[in-house]
Amino acid sequence: MNSIREADLSQRFNEFLDRFSPPRGIVNNPTAMQQDADAMMQTVLRYAPRSGHIEWLENVLRTLQENMTTRSWPAPGELAKACKGGGKDAPTAPSEAVEEAAIGRMIAWYEKFGTQAPGQGNHGRTAELIRRGVLQDEKFAHFKGFDLSEDQRRRAKDQPTSREQWRHHVRVTARLRGISEDEAEFQIRSEGREPMDRSGVSIPDKSAPYSAEAFAAE
Repeated sequence: MNSIREADLSQRFNEFLDRFSPPRGIVNNPTAMQQDADAMMQTVLRYAPRSGHIEWLENVLRTLQENMTTRSWPAPGELAKACKGGGKDAPTAPSEAVEEAAIGRMIAWYEKFGTQAPGQGNHGRTAELIRRGVLQDEKFAHFKGFDLSEDQRRRAKDQPTSREQWRHHVRVTARLRGISEDEAEFQIRSEGREPMDRSGVSIPDKSAPYSAEAFAAE
């Protein structure tokens, strides 16, 4: 695989194949099974668009499943026909289902890796993840690498810094200045860049004697 697009398509297509059985003639021949699967994957890659490829594949797989009469892997001709049509023969309704599936994959990826799922993001889906509480707000979404619109970026500038963002900023500053994190935090605060929590209250300084209990209570 030489691109995120190919990796996305391969993962989803292999998930689809896992639900079905290889043809009887090759079921006991791992090499032939792999060659068969590779050939089908090449067909998918040949027809897949550069953008919107996951939605395209979902429609293709839906078309395949609707027309398959056995639980075996699709025949080469069946797959090529579905790919050429771009899944247009699939029953309508799926736009919501496809979008919900994409959101589900993004949530699963974020919970595992803490970043935006490759090839899945757009500002609308970021907004939905914020609405569902998966992401705190636009500023936190930007910190985690999620796509934002210009309006979302503007809102992010006025939003408070999360504790995770603040600790990340301290670590980066310490690394860049070649000092400890405690020294970096002290310097940043001395420079007047006091972080605010989501209630608008300054995040307690762990290095200050009076703040240790307050910080521990958070």
